Amino acid sequence: MCRSGGGKLQASSGQITIASVASAGEVQVNITDFTVDTFERLGAIKLSDLALLDASGNGGGTVVIRGGNLLIDNSFISATTQGNRNGASIGIDIHVTGDMVVTNGASITTDGFGVGRGGDIRITAGSMEVSNNSVIGPRAFFGSTGDTGDVEITTGSLQVDSASILTETGGSGSAGDIVIKAGQVTLTGGAQISSSALGTGSGGTITITATDSVTIAGHDSEGRSSGLFSNAEGSGAGGDITVQASNVQLTDGAVISATSAGEGNAGTIFIMTEETFRSDHGLVTTEARQAGGGNIQLTAGSFVDLLDSQINAIGIASEGNIMIASKFLILEDSELLTNVLGSGGNIRLVADLFLASSESRVVASGVLDIQAVTNLSGTLAPLSQAFVSAGALLREPCAVRLRGGQTSSLVFRGRE
Repeated sequence: MCRSGGGKLQASSGQITIASVASAGEVQVNITDFTVDTFERLGAIKLSDLALLDASGNGGGTVVIRGGNLLIDNSFISATTQGNRNGASIGIDIHVTGDMVVTNGASITTDGFGVGRGGDIRITAGSMEVSNNSVIGPRAFFGSTGDTGDVEITTGSLQVDSASILTETGGSGSAGDIVIKAGQVTLTGGAQISSSALGTGSGGTITITATDSVTIAGHDSEGRSSGLFSNAEGSGAGGDITVQASNVQLTDGAVISATSAGEGNAGTIFIMTEETFRSDHGLVTTEARQAGGGNIQLTAGSFVDLLDSQINAIGIASEGNIMIASKFLILEDSELLTNVLGSGGNIRLVADLFLASSESRVVASGVLDIQAVTNLSGTLAPLSQAFVSAGALLREPCAVRLRGGQTSSLVFRGRE
């Protein structure tokens, strides 16, 4: 096991390489192509008690980690790009075969403070958990002109709880993209995956591809919702959000949002599921207060089921359209709404069957196009809470035996 408790390892604009192995093998001498493929077993790595791995400098360097399990507990990995040079193309490169845990305010960052582009963050792990106010992602602070790096995470399962995975720019550079590939993705306790453009630069895209499910639920103690967020508060446009999975579920105040408080257009939200999209007290929204609202495109192979939820698109210029396609579309105490002052604001619903409770609303500032078997007057009603006695459903002879507590028999016989 490789451990660092409170220690510091720094290489200004250089490379830091750490590997932990638990069997015999050979390490490649060429550190630019560092692999541990010849080892049958890899060892654990633990960073704790404010440990620091730092390859920052005028043009940030690279931190490379290879091992089995990786724990980053109240510790930091950094490859910040300063000055007028670009950082390394990959600022932080982590590949572990087992569990990776980032917790207790830990951070993995490739921030930028100058004109150069920050390095990417690339993480591969068997499973991954990010929790307790920890942060993964590159940020370019106000006054910087360089683009931020991208974040790419590949893992069997990703659990984020009261923590953030982000890209953010406060200057003229663009925020990097976030790409997550996993079996399952779960956000809880106010966890956020976000790309923000706070200056003149544009926001990055968020792309989540899950072979199983994406689940977003709840909020933190301060009321911050769990969710996916693309924010543009300056003159740059917001980035798109794409979610592709077998099943997507929003519950208890969860949010998928692309908004723009500045002059840039809001990004578009794409949600594609092979089976179901369910939202219970959830929100999917695009909004631009001074520009065009983004579109929302939701497709599901089987069900779109909304309970006390909203899907809306708001803008003052153009776009802001909603398109939903599914075999079954169900609205219960829910709302589909567009409010666009310019062209756009259309709602198009395509389904084999569309059921909506009388308390639900479908309101379009543009064209409303429903292609489905539907009755908007209130075809959806809750089932009765009263249970029917089994005896009432049986033929009289069987019912008599049932009331008498006797055992009955059932005989199958072929046709004459």
